[in-house]
Amino acid sequence: EEIIKKKYGGILPKKPPLISK
Repeated sequence: EEIIKKKYGGILPKKPPLISK
């Protein structure tokens, strides 16, 4: 999860739609 947050800038909701797709 930490890597994903860094990829998106570290500012994302609990359920980011970007990862879902």
